[in-house]
Amino acid sequence: MMEFNLEWRHRTSSVWPDVGYEIRPLKVWAFQELLAYWEENGSPAGEASQGHGGIAVKNTRLMEIAKRVFPDHVRNLEGISLRENGKSEPATVERLCEETLFMPLAGELISSLIAISETGEEEEKN
Repeated sequence: MMEFNLEWRHRTSSVWPDVGYEIRPLKVWAFQELLAYWEENGSPAGEASQGHGGIAVKNTRLMEIAKRVFPDHVRNLEGISLRENGKSEPATVERLCEETLFMPLAGELISSLIAISETGEEEEKN
């Protein structure tokens, strides 16, 4: 019997090793949005480039897709904060898609989500 792991998984960022997060495999609608983007704009190596084990996002449209996908697939962002208006606050998944400084991390998250959403080597058995 095959068993597929749909649970949340903790990861440490390869871009910023002090940053951690939890991800779950993509739902069909999210995978289709990313696939449609790449069919329209070329492979991830086209508008985005590989780096630090992830996709370096260089396109605002891809960030718009991430803004819709991340809330259902990424949680518990830790080890990163934002200083704004004299106050420091923990970064949230929602803010991740609003600031250009986070584009490398957003690309890593997209790569990680795609990797755990495909069956094969990455699939973990319970």
